[in-house]
Amino acid sequence: MSGLFPLSGVDIDGLWRDGRRLLKTAGGLVATMSPAARVRRKAMKTETFLVQGMTCDGCVASIRRALEGIAGVKEARPSLEKGEVTVDYDPSLTGETALRRTIEAAGFDVN
Repeated sequence: MSGLFPLSGVDIDGLWRDGRRLLKTAGGLVATMSPAARVRRKAMKTETFLVQGMTCDGCVASIRRALEGIAGVKEARPSLEKGEVTVDYDPSLTGETALRRTIEAAGFDVN
């Protein structure tokens, strides 16, 4: 998928190897990322769940922490005022059912 290897004395801007783009990193290492990995990173999905039982900022923090602990969740944005949470996630790593179950496991009802 990706790897790190040292390169010295090579200008790598725009260089491709085996269908992978070479990227500069700190310390002079070069990372490769396959085109499929770049597409996968862009294929994020957003879901909004109505949540019952959020009554304070502690509830908001609890839901955020639980959801952002799931592999593939980029960001969870609970709203106490709206009674909902919006989640940005990678559907190749997690899904709506796992998100819903995580909210419920944190002690809240999801509609």
